[in-house]
Amino acid sequence: MKHHSPLGTALSHFLSDTYVLAIKLQYFHWNLTGPEFLTLHPFLGERYESLTQHIDELAERMRALGMMAPGTMKAYLALKTIDEAPESVPHAQNLLPILVSDYDHLIKAAHTLNHLATDAHDEVTADLCLSQQSAYEKVRWMLHSTLS
Repeated sequence: MKHHSPLGTALSHFLSDTYVLAIKLQYFHWNLTGPEFLTLHPFLGERYESLTQHIDELAERMRALGMMAPGTMKAYLALKTIDEAPESVPHAQNLLPILVSDYDHLIKAAHTLNHLATDAHDEVTADLCLSQQSAYEKVRWMLHSTLS
């Protein structure tokens, strides 16, 4: 999928990473076992549902800018920069650091995308990225607090 600007390319990567993380969270949500299940099961479900909304906002923004949003697994896998879920669901002690790393990645990507949008005088996209960055920072804080 071609994008004619650094902003379009960055939006495609960000959307793809967000989609891959949503699938990873859903996979963990469905398959998690152990003493943390009652706490983590709803938390993981809320996270992937939230990311689904963010994905929709990103895709709609791309369309509003005249871009095609990636929409196939092949495209997401080609554009993603975060790892897919491991074959087996890790124990919660190992799962949470993976998610912290993924949210760190999305925070950095949202920050970079915000600057690209600002440089392109696209305040709407910049605002969208700032809003998503804020949400991801809150999740990262919750994950860090759980690890403490």
